[in-house]
Amino acid sequence: SMQDIETLQSISKNLYEMSNCGLGQTAGAPLRDILTHFRAEVDAHIKLKVCPAGVCSMSGQSNLYL
Repeated sequence: SMQDIETLQSISKNLYEMSNCGLGQTAGAPLRDILTHFRAEVDAHIKLKVCPAGVCSMSGQSNLYL
């Protein structure tokens, strides 16, 4: 859901700001980069249940467990 994306963004930001080592600070970078460069695709998957590239099977239920 979009709430999950907001939660993940918050976790990523907190990792960067609160970690005392470089590894922790960069742990959220892949997610940040995906949302920066491919936000429209992520939104289409979540909101419209379609894959703009046509490579994902969108027929099944998917869940994100945090």
